[in-house]
Amino acid sequence: MGLKIYSIIILCISLFLSHSVPIDITIDHEIKSSLASKSYAYFRFIVPEIKDNQKKFLLMKVRRNEPFDLIDNIYSDPNLYISTEYEQPDVNHNTWSSNRFGDEIISLDSKFMKTGAIFFASVYCEFKCNFILEANLYDKFELDDDISYTISLIPEEVIKISFKSRKEYEKLKVSCISFQMEPFRIYMAKKNPSSSNTIKSNPIFLNGYYFEIKKN
Repeated sequence: MGLKIYSIIILCISLFLSHSVPIDITIDHEIKSSLASKSYAYFRFIVPEIKDNQKKFLLMKVRRNEPFDLIDNIYSDPNLYISTEYEQPDVNHNTWSSNRFGDEIISLDSKFMKTGAIFFASVYCEFKCNFILEANLYDKFELDDDISYTISLIPEEVIKISFKSRKEYEKLKVSCISFQMEPFRIYMAKKNPSSSNTIKSNPIFLNGYYFEIKKN
């Protein structure tokens, strides 16, 4: 019987760039800028020191810069690409990508987070756009089947939860509820959850979501 592993991510709710050399991204620092139509901006993230007993995952997010969109009378839709191989990742050359409509979020598992590891990222805009890019390291937690957990998050905090199913099942159901009605977002996938790589969620009446997986 194979071991099935799933991951969940929970989130609590100028000048034009034209770079040939990646700009360094640092923890807890936002990069705000703009791109012309059909243009890329390139970035680099170097993993800081991580102790052997720490489990950290990288979450990189790009979103529209709303105040500048209002000034320019546009609705920005930046896309995000990440690579460990290409210094200038694009739609055809990348390891991870997220290119849906709206904010783009990519998470990279703790197994990739080694001190000094380098990740190259690019932001692409099909049309003129204003964007905010950020990268952060967060703790990773591992859960077991058939146990309920209570998790507290502060605003803008992110956690990644992994659980391993050791049982055969016809249907697996994962529920996440906020009993105090605070807004949050959640993504679930078999590998690295992102805004464009997620199992379809279903709303729960008491401010939450649940996921159903019908095959083990």
